[in-house]
Amino acid sequence: MWFLFLTLFACGKLKTIFTSDDSGGPKYTEVMERTIYGADCRNELLSYACNIQAIDDLGDVDDLYSYHGLPIVLDFSAMWCGPCNVAALDAQLVQDGFASDDLVYITILVENKDREPPTLEDLEWWVNEYGFTSAPVWRSSRSIINNDDPTLGWPLESWPTFWFIDSDMTIQAYMRGYSEQGLLEGISYIID
Repeated sequence: MWFLFLTLFACGKLKTIFTSDDSGGPKYTEVMERTIYGADCRNELLSYACNIQAIDDLGDVDDLYSYHGLPIVLDFSAMWCGPCNVAALDAQLVQDGFASDDLVYITILVENKDREPPTLEDLEWWVNEYGFTSAPVWRSSRSIINNDDPTLGWPLESWPTFWFIDSDMTIQAYMRGYSEQGLLEGISYIID
């Protein structure tokens, strides 16, 4: 189900939350404060998204806040999940189709086919299998999920789950499961 919300424009400090651990998966720790718009980050509707720092398919560190000023789709997926694989078929097409809007479609792989945190080889397979050329693919683990505290992780109750973040880093909508129509509708909420 989709919701349309208004963006808040108050000034303030945003708590930056980075992720990392020895296995390449995320572990949230407060690192610094960063001025954007709004209050503390919370991974929930109408709030400012908390930052994520993760390893991409090239082995480089990337982070959500490096895309501040751009509309972002976060696709939390697992390699064993059928609907996640269907969504992956469309990811690069969506990224390309909204290139003039500067949309960034980020896939965050939470589990590989064995339900373990994905390796770099898993990410490379995903990228090659589904033809990713510019849409980022990041590796993570279940530690990125937190259904109880939206400051410590992302709520995730089904695979895949999409979060739609506008250019001010405000979460405008989310979608559980996958449908092309739902994805396009969610994107319409974050494109200026």
